Order: sequence, then C-alpha cells, then structure tokens
Amino acid sequence: MTVLSERHAGNRLKSLKLLAERLTEHAVPAAFSTLGGGDLADFLERMLAMVEGCGDSDGVSVLLWPLARSGRFWFTVCAYDVPYLFDAVVGLVKQRVLRFRVVAHPILNARLRKDRFHLVKGDRNVSRLSMMIFELQSFLPEEDPRFSEDVRCLVKGMARLADDRPLLSQRLETLQPFAEADGYGAFWRWLQAGNFEPVAYRCLDIRLRDDGELVLFQVHDATIGFIPGNWEVFPESGQCLCEMPTPFRQRMLRYETVTVVPGEQLSPVRPEEPLLFLALRENVDPELCREHVFAGMPTPQGRVQGNTVLTPLRRRIQQVLHSLGVRPHSHDWRKTMEILDGFQVFVINCRFNTTCINVVVFVVVDVGSS
Repeated sequence: MTVLSERHAGNRLKSLKLLAERLTEHAVPAAFSTLGGGDLADFLERMLAMVEGCGDSDGVSVLLWPLARSGRFWFTVCAYDVPYLFDAVVGLVKQRVLRFRVVAHPILNARLRKDRFHLVKGDRNVSRLSMMIFELQSFLPEEDPRFSEDVRCLVKGMARLADDRPLLSQRLETLQPFAEADGYGAFWRWLQAGNFEPVAYRCLDIRLRDDGELVLFQVHDATIGFIPGNWEVFPESGQCLCEMPTPFRQRMLRYETVTVVPGEQLSPVRPEEPLLFLALRENVDPELCREHVFAGMPTPQGRVQGNTVLTPLRRRIQQVLHSLGVRPHSHDWRKTMEILDGFQVFVINCRFNTTCINVVVFVVVDVGSS
C-alpha cells in the first residue's frame, strides 16, 4: 500500500485500496508471492483501469500481458456479471491453453459516472462486474493471435444470451399450439417445465419451386441468443436443398414435425457438452414450410428424468404391456418401465409410434422373462 499511497491520492487511492481488499479475499496468494511492491502496484492500476473501461459501449475489458522474467502471462477479463459467464470463459481457456490456473474471480460492485465505472462498497443501485484473473503457464501469443478477441466475442455473446433468455422462453411458448396440433404437445410442455435450456433460435422458410426443387427461401432476422462461431449450417437464401450439406438436407427432408439432432458444436453455457438442435416445422401452405430451430441442452433435471414423465408415452407403453398380457406392477411390468426410463427423453423419440413401442416393449419383456 505504501507504493500506491506515493502514487495516488483521494478517490483513486480509495478505489485501489478497495480493489486490493477484494482481491485479497478471493485471490490465490501464491500467485502474487513473487511480485515486489512496485509490480503489485502496477498490477492493481491495470486492474482498476479495466474496471473503469467497462463503462464504455462495449462493456468488456480484456488484457493479456507477460509476467516479468517468468515466461508466463497474466490474462484478465472484466465485464458485466451474467449467468454462466465464468464457466464459459474458463471453458474457452481450457480449449486454447495447455496449462493455466484461475488466480481470482471477485464480483465487484461499481457505479457508472460519466462513462466510467467507480468501485463502491455498498450494494444498492450498483452494477455487478465479474473480474476473472488467469495465469497462463504455457502460452505463446504469436501462435494464437485471436485468443483475446475470441474471449471478448464470447463475453459479449454471453451478455446477449442473458438479455435474450426471456425471448427464447417466449418463442418456445409461442410454438406450443403447433406442437399440440401434431401430437407433440406433452413433449413441448415438458421442455418448458425446466427441462431444456435454449441458448439460440433461428427461423427459416423452405419453398417448393416451380421445377419441383425445394429451395431455402428466407432466413428470418438475426439469431436470438448466442452460439460461438457460425450458426450450424445455415446457407444463403435461394440455394436448392440438393446443393446443401448432407446433415442439413436430411433434417429438412424428414417427415416428423419435431426432431432433436445432436450437434457438433459445444455449448457456450456448459463448454464440455455438445449442443442439441431442436427443430419444429410449421406448414404455412402447401408450397411453404417454416423451420423453427433451437440450439440448447437438457438441464440437470431434464437429463435425469425418465420417459414415463410424459403422460402420452407412459399411456402407450402401458397399453402395449396390457396387450402382451403383462400384469400391472408385476416384475416384468416394473422392469420394462425401469429400462425405458433409463433413456433420456431427448434420446427416445418424443412421439414414439405404437409400432416402435410394441417392438421395444416386446423385446424387453421377452429378454426379461428368459
């Protein structure tokens, strides 16, 4: 503190001392053990400048600089605190840096005055800023020149996702009548009961051309929510389906109104988990269908719930068991329900037809009996 007192006075010195207190509460002490008084003061000044810089229109401060005479780097991020932000940033750092450690992750209270944030002690009428400090122990900036910019884009995307989350929920709710009309109502209600977490939504039209070819007619608006990188495979409007990548073309040519397709992109919310693509088709007229596509993932609740939570599916399974002469609550009955519950609702088809259920239940009962 002596060095800071020599360099600063008044409100700036108070802000630096408050920042030092917050870091002392949250930081790994060993990370700063090699820093002298001057180096530590330089570090705090840079951190305070990052906090102040979050007040501009961008709302994100990212800084990468070498740790003197060590071959290591400090990497710091400061932005508005939003859900899953820390997990998302740590996930990206894991993908790009072989060895690192999280030095500190304090949540700072600040007030905006004249486009600059100022740290405060109280928690009334404040903005909450998330400060993430990493020590990168095996990193060469020249080999990954886009690292800092990619982190900045990720942080801005997570802020957009936080803003758009009510819109995503509203869009799911709006499509409920279309799901009901074709027998997917129970599944669609289950999604909205805290079992599916959408992170992005897109809408596109497919039109039947005069020559009989299906053409991507229009991609509506921008993405609601956020996915890092490109949005799956949405080609330009006007392209024929026969010219599009096979996974996209197969999904467009399906018969089902609703489909769930595992994606290759990782979730920004849970960086080690791949996204699911949930699509619902709305038939606008005989020559035009509208594809509503959500990207997201099961919530922890949705991942552990069994298929028999869906009343129509449970009823169909019970009908098949009855037709096979299996007594209610007998051993074969219980075991069949237990095995079918072992599949995630997303894995088992959300509109299992009676023939499929007959086959699955017959095999389960037959194997169980033998």
